[in-house]
Amino acid sequence: MVYDPDLDQVIDLQPCEDAYRLYCTLPVMEACEDAQASFVIRQQSKHPRLIQESDWQTPIVVAAGAVREQTIEVKGGRQWRHVELCLHTPTDSGDTTLSFWSNLPESISASQIADLDRRRWSIEGMFQRLESSITA
Repeated sequence: MVYDPDLDQVIDLQPCEDAYRLYCTLPVMEACEDAQASFVIRQQSKHPRLIQESDWQTPIVVAAGAVREQTIEVKGGRQWRHVELCLHTPTDSGDTTLSFWSNLPESISASQIADLDRRRWSIEGMFQRLESSITA
């Protein structure tokens, strides 16, 4: 969903998945790609086995820390992007590094991919606060 804050409305819909690390499974990501949908999924420790990894690109400094990326290949020859955000300040869970897998095109920068996930968490946090206020 593409939201324009100036118009305060949704202006476009794009098939895309931004998911938590439990969805970092080969069948989920293959299904997204087969449906011609883009994805940004947080990497979990038991991610699908990598067949090949490129060297990391030079990190780029962003407000939250530093972002770098590499190309990864999984079974079946699918090549995706692996984006890593090294944070200045740990998350509430104590994480200092966040890793994402994505099939977004190169026209979307690694820093934009990392920012998408961080914005998702701020939105989820707002819903959790709203839910606790309603049930209180």
